[in-house]
Amino acid sequence: MRLTRSGLGLGVLLGWLAMAATAGTTSPEAREAFNALNAVRVDRAQVYYVRDLHLRKDAVRLSFLEGKLALLEASEGRVTGAVFTGTGRVIAVPRDPVERRSLAWFLGTPLLDQPFTRAYLRFTDGTGEQVLSQIRAAGGQPVEDPSFADDWNPTVANLNNWHSLRILLDQLSTEPQPYFYAGLAGASVGTFDVLVDDRREEQVVIGQSRLGEGGHEYDIWASFPRADAPAEYVPSFSSVSYAISTSIHPDLLLEGQTKLRLKARRAGERVVALELSRFLSVQRVSIAHPVGDESVTDERGRSLEFFQNDALETQEIAERGNDNLYIVLPEASSEGGEMELSVVYQGTRLAMHLLTPPPPPGTPVVLRARGHRSPTTPPPAQPSPSTRPHTFVVSPRKTTRADHPWNRYAREAMRRKQLREAGVTFSRFT
Repeated sequence: MRLTRSGLGLGVLLGWLAMAATAGTTSPEAREAFNALNAVRVDRAQVYYVRDLHLRKDAVRLSFLEGKLALLEASEGRVTGAVFTGTGRVIAVPRDPVERRSLAWFLGTPLLDQPFTRAYLRFTDGTGEQVLSQIRAAGGQPVEDPSFADDWNPTVANLNNWHSLRILLDQLSTEPQPYFYAGLAGASVGTFDVLVDDRREEQVVIGQSRLGEGGHEYDIWASFPRADAPAEYVPSFSSVSYAISTSIHPDLLLEGQTKLRLKARRAGERVVALELSRFLSVQRVSIAHPVGDESVTDERGRSLEFFQNDALETQEIAERGNDNLYIVLPEASSEGGEMELSVVYQGTRLAMHLLTPPPPPGTPVVLRARGHRSPTTPPPAQPSPSTRPHTFVVSPRKTTRADHPWNRYAREAMRRKQLREAGVTFSRFT
């Protein structure tokens, strides 16, 4: 188990490394808010004809040149999304020359300059108010077009879940961190993503999901900090200590419990983001007693709420699931405060992998980081299945849209930062 680097610091998955079909015991608060965010659809009373509407998000400029734009229904009194059909254009010029080279590798030019015809937006940064302000300044009025909502609602229903947890983090926090996402249907390059998320160390990400030989893969076109980003990234939580106890039964059922002591680095946070193998199903999360081994419920008399692959059926988790675990705290954190969490989990598939006999002496072990390729080293030849060596996947490139953007981008961004700090010169990422 580990705290996700993208949002919340370092953590532990059978040892500390670095930071939705099974659900925890929940109260109406977080669960109902999550369901409400999933249920939002196009607001039929807020469909507008727009022309020359512009949004600036750091180095990214979105222009809705002409078409129809509708806000999504409000949740908890706040608008968190919009959709657009028409003619638009997005332009982005990364400040970092390394990221400009990366864009050039994927797009042929060192900047993003792409037309789009459809856009799905989610946000917590006040974009809804900015859009309405520009529409009203231009004298825009709502138009009646039921077919517009009917056309978009199936897509909205399919995409909402990937953003609901991230938006929920800000709804529960007393110190929200702005979030903006745009899924754009490009006229020449297909559908791609633009993300600006202040919970990430590198807040701006541009990339695209695509179908590769091994399934869905994700290409990071560019990833870089905002111009006004803090000089030092401060995660929400960091680890103080941890203890792991596991047992594997004769039927290969693995049962485990991790107790981890965390320190809040920022005030106002109510969600701890951890990383745990999708093959381990969380049974219970609670605040552990600081002395002894007894696990107790929180002061309100129940286990803590948590989310783990809530969008998927059990049989889909292995193929489309992710390794994210979100724990909802009973109250907002105070900076410098510490807590001890107990996470109980079990699974069979991981135990089978752990008990696989080791390779015989002399068998080559391949460390494979699938997410970018060394610019100077060609990819190794792939052995046939009968001669393939034992392979340990360090950071799998294979992913799906079920892997939430602000988590799936983090590993690649961290690699890029390490390369830049090491002074490595390269010309492409794949």
